[in-house]
Amino acid sequence: MSKLPDILKNTSSKNLIKEIFKTEAPEVIIKEISSQTLYLAIKQNGLPDSSELIELCTDEQRQLLLDMDLWSGDDWQEEKFWQWLALPEITEDISILRKILRSTDLKLVSDLIIRYVDIHVTNEPTDEPPGDNFYSPDKGHTWLSVKLSEPDRNFLMTRFLACIFEYSAEIFYQLINVGKIATPTQLEEEAFKEKEKRLQAEGFPDHEYAWELCSPI
Repeated sequence: MSKLPDILKNTSSKNLIKEIFKTEAPEVIIKEISSQTLYLAIKQNGLPDSSELIELCTDEQRQLLLDMDLWSGDDWQEEKFWQWLALPEITEDISILRKILRSTDLKLVSDLIIRYVDIHVTNEPTDEPPGDNFYSPDKGHTWLSVKLSEPDRNFLMTRFLACIFEYSAEIFYQLINVGKIATPTQLEEEAFKEKEKRLQAEGFPDHEYAWELCSPI
C-alpha cells in the first residue's frame, strides 16, 4: 500500500523530503506526488539540499519544477538557472546535469548560447583556433568561446555545452544554429507560451484569469 497519503497528511513542506527518503522506495513515492507539492518542498529546503529529490523526479516533473522556478510573470529568471547548472557540485555526479538538460526548454538553452557563446564553424577541420579562448568539441569543425566574465559561470556554461554535445551531437548542432533564425526575445516569448500551456495542463490558471480572480482583493 502506498504511504503517500500519510506523508502528505502529516508532513509539512519543510520535512517532506526527509520523510520521503525514510520510505523503502522514495523513487516510487516521488512519482506519485504533484510537481507543485515537490516545488514547495524544494523552496522550503533550498535547491542544494533538494538535489537528491530532483534526481529522482521524472523528466516531466523536473520540467514543471523548472517552469515554476525559472519564471517570474513573463520574465525568465536566468539567475536561477545558473543555480540549477551548479547542482553537480552538490551531488558530485555529472548525471544530474543530463537530467536537467532533458527537462529544460531548449529555447532557453539557445538563448544562453546566443548571449554568451561566440561560435566559429569551418568548412574543413582545423587545428588552429580562430582566436584566443576558443576550443573545439568536434576535432576542429566547430570552435566555441564562452564570453562570460564571471569565472564560475564561464565554467558552468562550458561544462553544460560539453554535456549537450556528449548527450546528443545532433541537438548540439541544432542549438548553436538557432541564433541564425531567432533572437533571444523571440525565444523567450515562445518558451513562456509553452511554459504557460504546461502549467495550465497541471491546473494553474493563466495570468489573465488569475488577475481577474485576485483583482477584487
